[in-house]
Amino acid sequence: MASLQSIIKQSKGFEQVAAQVKNVAMFKSPRRTGNLRRKLNEYNRPKSMVEFGGSAKKPEIKISLNVGPSGAEYGRWFNDPPRVIKRTKLKATAERKGNWDFGKEAFKDNSVKNEVKKLVKELGPEIAEYFRDLIKL
Repeated sequence: MASLQSIIKQSKGFEQVAAQVKNVAMFKSPRRTGNLRRKLNEYNRPKSMVEFGGSAKKPEIKISLNVGPSGAEYGRWFNDPPRVIKRTKLKATAERKGNWDFGKEAFKDNSVKNEVKKLVKELGPEIAEYFRDLIKL
């Protein structure tokens, strides 16, 4: 019988969720900073964004997005701007229509939620079978 952790690790759905998070973050990042978008795309690869941990009974999955990879450190500034710089913030807010935290907004996007729903549908039967086998023992 396969462990719960191995069932989860074998699924490619987590990488699809991570890829969608990256794509949405790139779309919502500031438009005039082509270097930021390029670096987001280069650095955030779906395989490296997904981390598996925890124990055999309680696996943990972490999907992370680096908003300021090396070569584009200002991505952190755009994602979480200091409140002191008002004039620049007003210009950027007008340009971006209020989508300030592009990293956080990516995780909240409906397309990402749909990918998670597809993943749950995909994994549901396998996890149910795992528990059925566990109960039979």
